[in-house]
Amino acid sequence: MYTVIGMMPTESLPENNYPNEHQTRSSMKYVSQFGLIVFALIVLAGLQYQYWLGENGRFAHKELRTEMDVQQQANDKQIAANELLRTDVHDLKTGLEAVEEHARLDLGLIKPNETFVQMTTAPTTHSSR
Repeated sequence: MYTVIGMMPTESLPENNYPNEHQTRSSMKYVSQFGLIVFALIVLAGLQYQYWLGENGRFAHKELRTEMDVQQQANDKQIAANELLRTDVHDLKTGLEAVEEHARLDLGLIKPNETFVQMTTAPTTHSSR
């Protein structure tokens, strides 16, 4: 018979190496909590991706806003041009002065007993010989 010196009596080891019921429940509880946390992080990452990089995300929204601003400026210019044309049409329909001005500028109208004078804005050069 051999005697081991220096060992203290300890609790008896369970006869089998399987965890008891309490240990199983607590470990399952931690595994399920970990699983829920991982699932929540995956959902959060998916939502962040959709917000920043998705089809209707933040960057797409910013690009669309820029395009809208450019289009609004073009629309404002076109509205001003349309308003000018509207006033010209109104003048042409109601007054003879606008018709006469249009005929003089665009068609070269000269009334009887009028003298046509054309002035140029080109610079004149004199050569001295």
